Amino acid sequence: MNSLDVPAKTVESNIPFDSQRAKELGQGSILLMKLKFVQKLEELGIRREIK
Repeated sequence: MNSLDVPAKTVESNIPFDSQRAKELGQGSILLMKLKFVQKLEELGIRREIK
């Protein structure tokens, strides 16, 4: 009765791999760019709250 009993592959196979992977990579790259941008601002000493 535990959800962990379901193999992960079964769950993944229900999702179109390409679109899901592209979505994850897209979000990841955006977060990475924001992180590098914030780090650059901190280096320049003009860090501000980014909302």
